[in-house]
Amino acid sequence: MRIRTSQLVIDGSHVAQLVSFEGTDLGRLLGLDPTGRSFRLSAALVFEFNERQIVRERRIYDFTGLLVQIGVMKAKPI
Repeated sequence: MRIRTSQLVIDGSHVAQLVSFEGTDLGRLLGLDPTGRSFRLSAALVFEFNERQIVRERRIYDFTGLLVQIGVMKAKPI
């Protein structure tokens, strides 16, 4: 799996990091058999710092997009 940061925004004690995870589904995910399909998962990571330490973290993933890409879930055409 490869992790890439596409954007990093720092505002005082808050940091937002936009990342993408790229890889191939070769292991078990939530008890599901591997599909061998490649995926690209987008995420936003938001951190709050106090005295140079992370005091709060929030992660937002496009988990539905991942499930569609690896073939576990079907998407309706728009």
